[in-house]
Amino acid sequence: MRYLIVGNCAAGVNAIEGIRRLDKDGEITVISDENSLAYCRSLITDYVAGVRKKENILYREKDFYDKNGVSLILGEKVSRVDVSRKEVVLQAGGSLPYDRLLIATGASPKPLGIKGQEKYGVFGFRTLRDADEIIKLGDETGKAVIFGGGLIGLKAAYGLKKRGVDVFVMIKSPRVLSQVVDTEAAQMIGRWLQENGISIRTGIGPRQILDRAKVEEVILDNGEKLRSKLVIAGKGVMCNTALVK
Repeated sequence: MRYLIVGNCAAGVNAIEGIRRLDKDGEITVISDENSLAYCRSLITDYVAGVRKKENILYREKDFYDKNGVSLILGEKVSRVDVSRKEVVLQAGGSLPYDRLLIATGASPKPLGIKGQEKYGVFGFRTLRDADEIIKLGDETGKAVIFGGGLIGLKAAYGLKKRGVDVFVMIKSPRVLSQVVDTEAAQMIGRWLQENGISIRTGIGPRQILDRAKVEEVILDNGEKLRSKLVIAGKGVMCNTALVK
């Protein structure tokens, strides 16, 4: 039996363990568009803050895949699934056959939906690849503008502030965590964040990102301009469903 898992995340790791409990001999292949071993996304905040090293947020070490007889393919993107031929087609060319297929591609950050959002300097807060670039630019420039006052935006703000970066959080809603906690709790959390040096502004969002080759400045929807070379889209996530549509 040939098992193919697209996505090297917690679901993929659990699938490997589940398969091996039932099938000791089947071929297992895991393919991921990321270049790292499976890691805990919720601990990216600690990695950015500098309180955990990269190896300390991994779910499993490399020998986990070796011991379970898993063929691990990193840095390769699947472009489509050919159900009739029972194979996945790779973006770089070639294909991989399967008897059983698991799509475990997770989610991606919601885009800001403004001009310039594709430029270097605009990142989500979901992958180690994002985190490495955020650390690099944060250390170089000492400033970050974050759009979104939910869990993602605030975790990014906390991690960067712990790193010594000046953080400005822009929230379209009237309070932080508006979809998570009530008004009283939101006010308490907002005060705590500001007392710890994180600037928070509500009722405001992005209009445009000004750039040359990289991000230089953000225009807010009230016309105000903020200079920053680091912008984080922290407005939630959307499921990666393209392969199954």
